[in-house]
Amino acid sequence: MAPFNARAFEYYGCLDKVKRFVEDNLEEQITLHQAASVACLAPSYFSRFFHSKVGVTFSGWLSLTRIEKAKTLIEAHDVSITEVAYAVGFRDLRTFERAFSRGLGGVTPREFKKASKLSQGLIDNTNPGKTSTRKSKGMPKDS
Repeated sequence: MAPFNARAFEYYGCLDKVKRFVEDNLEEQITLHQAASVACLAPSYFSRFFHSKVGVTFSGWLSLTRIEKAKTLIEAHDVSITEVAYAVGFRDLRTFERAFSRGLGGVTPREFKKASKLSQGLIDNTNPGKTSTRKSKGMPKDS
């Protein structure tokens, strides 16, 4: 995933706080102002600092973080794409689909889900459209 400097979060304590805040509140709307407040920095300074140390804008990193979490949820749980979108903080399905596709080089969430099920043996390759009888667990409430 990391087309950015992930080590910056380990090196700079204020960025580590922001990362933990985002991980704990991923399903919520998170603004640059909130992140700056968590880092104890002025928003304009935080924005420049974040970009210079991490290598991407805060909103770009937040989107990538949400997409990575979405991939994990899609692979681990048999839930709808809409449920995944809301669970990772997107409030609009179309925005989620565009961000996901952009982040994965053109692969849509549905294509990713189908490929994931194929690799897990949950789709019968010999009979398209038929799913395995293996039961998968729903997404936990705290995700």
